[in-house]
Amino acid sequence: MRIARTLLELIYPKRCPICERIVLPKGAFICAKCYEELQWVNAPYCMKCGKPIHDPTKEYCYDCESKTFHYEYGYGMWVYDEKIRRSIVGFKYKNRKEYAEFYVNELVRGYADKIGRMGVECIVPVPIHKRRYRQRGYNQAAILAKKLGERLGIEVEEEALIRCKYTMPQKNLSDRERLKNLEQAFRVNQKRIEKYRGKRVLLLDDIYTTGSTIEACAKVLKGAGVDKVYYISLCIGRGY
Repeated sequence: MRIARTLLELIYPKRCPICERIVLPKGAFICAKCYEELQWVNAPYCMKCGKPIHDPTKEYCYDCESKTFHYEYGYGMWVYDEKIRRSIVGFKYKNRKEYAEFYVNELVRGYADKIGRMGVECIVPVPIHKRRYRQRGYNQAAILAKKLGERLGIEVEEEALIRCKYTMPQKNLSDRERLKNLEQAFRVNQKRIEKYRGKRVLLLDDIYTTGSTIEACAKVLKGAGVDKVYYISLCIGRGY
């Protein structure tokens, strides 16, 4: 197994998930320079959605002060800047599924304790519509969820949520349009969600911007009897 892995690395050397150059030294996941340039979400951040906030005297961002969400709270690991945007595009649309190894390694390193304190019994990846799945060939959130679940010893329920409505890409819409776009976009798989009634669930997605997608999923899960819903994402926007 080790020999086969070594041969694969010789034929297909690891490429940096940020700059896409071959990673040196051998065995590393990312270039040292690129790693230093990642913008980690550090305090102060919103105690609800996890977005960076500029005023250290505040507990919540403007958005969370004025809205009610069905999820308890959550975290984004990196600020959504141009570098991480390009990396996510490669992972999400260009079949660079190997980037998941680096992403999950950093999630475990930075957030394993926080996830442990949530007391979740299941990780649920945000689903994509079957039409988009046919186009892409995979759900990037499901790949992350499986790897994270393996590392943390938490069950993963990939089919707990179903995306039953083909929606416009969220990135081109305003906050209000995003909410409208996601109305009735998700439903639960009753057979899969039954065992998690009265329990705690962690939603996982690649990007959190306005929170519309996480909110839509959390609302459906809570409506199906899940006790508490939390979330984690690779990156998060600064705005609202």
